[in-house]
Amino acid sequence: MKEQTAATKVTAEAAKKSAEIAEASLKLVERADVLLDAASLVHGKVLSGKDARVILQFKNFGRTKAIDVRLKLNLVIEGVPETDSTNIPSISMGAGETKDISSQKFVEFLTEATAQQIFAGAISVTFEGEARYHDIFGGSHRSHYTGTWDRGTDVFRIKKQESD
Repeated sequence: MKEQTAATKVTAEAAKKSAEIAEASLKLVERADVLLDAASLVHGKVLSGKDARVILQFKNFGRTKAIDVRLKLNLVIEGVPETDSTNIPSISMGAGETKDISSQKFVEFLTEATAQQIFAGAISVTFEGEARYHDIFGGSHRSHYTGTWDRGTDVFRIKKQESD
C-alpha cells in the first residue's frame, strides 16, 4: 500500500510538472510579441528638410492580441531638447498588425539651420523607441530600441535592442 501511494505521488507530481511546462509553452508560443519592425526618416516635400520626421513602425509578431500597448518615440539631437512622446494613448494590436508612431515635423521643433546640418551629416539624429504591453494571459512585456540615422545610407542603424 505504501509503495502504491508513493508511486501515485510520483505520478501526480510528474503530471503536475508536465501541465506546468505545457502551460508555459502555450503562453510562450501564443503570446503577443510587439517589436520594432522599421525605423525611417521621411523627408517630406520641402527641399530644406524642415517637414522631415522620424517614423517608427512596430509590429505584433505574436499569434494573439497585445492589449494596453504603449508606444514611445524620443529623438536625441545634439543641441536640441529631447522630444517627448509619452502622451501617446494606449492601443490594442491584433496578431500581425502594425502601428506607426511619428515624431513632430522637424519644422515644429528645429531651426532650418539645424535641419540642414542634420541632412549634411554634421549633426546626428538618434531615436529611442519602446513598446510596453500586456498579452492575453496577463503578462507584461517590454521592448526597447535605440538607433542612429546614417546619412550615407539614409537608414537608421539599430544600436540597441532589448526585449523580454
